[in-house]
Amino acid sequence: MKPLIGITSNRTTDPSRQASQGLALSDQTIQHVADDYVKAIERAGGIPVIIPVYEQSGNYAKLLQSLDGLLFTGGSDIDPSYYNAKRSDKIGATDPGRDRHELALIGEALRSTTIPVLAICRGCQLLNVAGGGTLYQDLPSEREGSANHSYAGLSPKHEAVQQVTIEKETKLCAIVGTERLAVNSFHHQAAKTVGPQFSVTATADDGTIEGIEMKGDRFVLGVQWHPELMHDTDAAAAALFEAFVGRSAASVRAV
Repeated sequence: MKPLIGITSNRTTDPSRQASQGLALSDQTIQHVADDYVKAIERAGGIPVIIPVYEQSGNYAKLLQSLDGLLFTGGSDIDPSYYNAKRSDKIGATDPGRDRHELALIGEALRSTTIPVLAICRGCQLLNVAGGGTLYQDLPSEREGSANHSYAGLSPKHEAVQQVTIEKETKLCAIVGTERLAVNSFHHQAAKTVGPQFSVTATADDGTIEGIEMKGDRFVLGVQWHPELMHDTDAAAAALFEAFVGRSAASVRAV
């Protein structure tokens, strides 16, 4: 049986974009998700289900009863108040409502279920914050010696622009089958201190944390790069989605 995979949404209020594409009225907010996530889940054998940003926290428990896996997507920066930091003037756009929604959703998923979780870019940062970790709000200005990790507009979405080192004896290493991996990169934030229930699984050559996973057997992984943009051209990216969907399918069979 194919597993149902929940994919978190982003939110946009952009009057020019909405008017030109006929998506909504100029004063409406759009909830949306990049098609790459949907295609990556389908290609790996799952059934994608897009999750909007909820206002009512009571929706989470009912929703999670129906899902077999949960994918947290990229997007805006996380408000630093959620990890007790003073706001930097280098931080990008934030959506506190989305932060509140996703932190509640991931908290409920980790506390009350055993479903697999895959968290990408912002999702990886969110996972770390939910587990009690902190973030660099802006790597270039806060982390001495940081290389550029934000290649938006500078390279094609599927192009590998940096190498990451994968820690041995981790779930991630077992999935991708290598200790050195070429990846794309579109982030300016990353984990600073890692939450106590997580281990670092991948680092860039400048020492930036590029991956975390939950200690123990449960499949809860976060990566800073965007494998959904490489899933149809890169074997390691495809393997990550196949492992995630495969574990989600196993949880279906166990019911």
